[in-house]
Amino acid sequence: MTRDARPTRRRRADAGLTLLEVLAAVVIVSVALLSLQMAMSGNVQSTVVANHRRVAKTLLRQKIEEIRAGIETGSEGNFVDEGFPTFTWRSDEEQVDVTEKEAVIQLTVSITYPILFDTRARPAEGEQLEGDAPDSETLTMHLLVDPPKEETPGGGGS
Repeated sequence: MTRDARPTRRRRADAGLTLLEVLAAVVIVSVALLSLQMAMSGNVQSTVVANHRRVAKTLLRQKIEEIRAGIETGSEGNFVDEGFPTFTWRSDEEQVDVTEKEAVIQLTVSITYPILFDTRARPAEGEQLEGDAPDSETLTMHLLVDPPKEETPGGGGS
């Protein structure tokens, strides 16, 4: 056999990856994982905010019906009994004259609810996060309703 026909063996120095190649691979994988983590975190935050909005709409409709039915007589409160202690509500009633002899009541009900993800640091009371991002949102509904009918003495039928 001639020298050229023999299989050549790789030298030990060429057998593996260099330290520079390993570091480059680690950096690439790290950047990819960080990007993935940030995307997932943003998706979780969006899901939490969307869920809070959905719950706020449901609680707002419920509170309006309670006020209209006379079940709720207060003008503000929270939803501790419903399992949402950070959600608060407020209502105002104002008489609106339609004509000289006829009026309706404008009922305004607002619900304030948190939009921050639980793991984020909350600002001190009265402060806001960087970039003036609020830590809560308010959902308001205005409704015109007929004023309550005055009962006539003697029981009513003519």
